[in-house]
Amino acid sequence: MAITVGGLTIKALQEFPYAHGGDAQSGRTARRWPVKCILRPSQWLTLEGIYQAWRTARLADADTMVSLSVGSTVTTSGNAHGLSWSNVPAWFTAAPSPAPTGGMVQCSFELVDAAQQLAIMLREREIGTQVQDNESTYGTYTLGTVVLNLTGASDGFDDGPRMELAATGTHVIRGPLMATKVRRIQGWTHTTGAAATIRSWYETQIASTPAVGAWWPVTPPQIEQTPVIVSGARVTRYLVSLDLKQVR
Repeated sequence: MAITVGGLTIKALQEFPYAHGGDAQSGRTARRWPVKCILRPSQWLTLEGIYQAWRTARLADADTMVSLSVGSTVTTSGNAHGLSWSNVPAWFTAAPSPAPTGGMVQCSFELVDAAQQLAIMLREREIGTQVQDNESTYGTYTLGTVVLNLTGASDGFDDGPRMELAATGTHVIRGPLMATKVRRIQGWTHTTGAAATIRSWYETQIASTPAVGAWWPVTPPQIEQTPVIVSGARVTRYLVSLDLKQVR
């Protein structure tokens, strides 16, 4: 048995240098190379250099889930009782851990197949963001030209009269005997460019005096973007919230 990491070939292995890690039942596993070995001091220094060079390059990589690429890797080749692999791009999942043993160095570390591990990471993110396109149960609401799928009941009241205790111990009603109708909008859309459209609509609405009976925005729209999976396709979901009041 032997394994090569970068330009270092290790033959004095103390355990089988090949395994699979992950969720086997779902098929989300990646090849791993757990290494426990005995090295000469010069070999240990070479291995440490390989790791440090990879670590420096890896720190400079863009976030994996943003770049969707493996980024910096170290290649590994080897053989183990008839099984062989050649120049596989890999990540370290455990840094080299040395311990002196006589004039030698006992060392352990682990590598993972970078491409397979990235595929697992992407699949798990997709599963975590899979949604149904018809998941709204509260109807829709249109802001300008953007139709929002509501995620909660929107109609309510505000500015109603208040009931207070007077010094005599009886209740006193303060304020007008009426309330303002409110729509608290919380919803989502996949409409391309929805954020810009809704912000433009808001700026237009607050630039003029509303007519009696109109629904007027009393809070600026809060808009968040998140990637989701719908029917196997990746799309951007815009989450929108704001409050409207009906003008009297």
